[in-house]
Amino acid sequence: MKKHMTQNVSNLLQEKLGNRLKNVRRYLMMTQQEVAEQTDISVITISKIEHDKVVNSDSFLRLLLFYSNYISADFLFAKDFNVADADNYTKSFSLNTIVKAKIEVIREEFEKELSKLKSEYIQKLTETANLL
Repeated sequence: MKKHMTQNVSNLLQEKLGNRLKNVRRYLMMTQQEVAEQTDISVITISKIEHDKVVNSDSFLRLLLFYSNYISADFLFAKDFNVADADNYTKSFSLNTIVKAKIEVIREEFEKELSKLKSEYIQKLTETANLL
């Protein structure tokens, strides 16, 4: 099962998840500016995500979480993604609730780890400055 999931994720990355997100945004008839205002993610970052450029995980996860309010995650990650089929997958709350909770946990863990690393970095800088 783990191998199958890894293979699906790899295939999805090759198929450009950012383009899928752009198609979903267009399906929702939203501009990048409107998404930016609702997610507190910059238009530039949204554009980068939609063009499969590297961005920080927090922005990417927040964007996935935002779209999961409108469309089910199983549709977004489906092997045979076709935005024309989106009406069949909108607001699948049972799955979206689980996915949203998992994404939120990942985001919280990411923030904790980032905060910890920041504290360690500041401590090391302070120790180094004290040596001078």
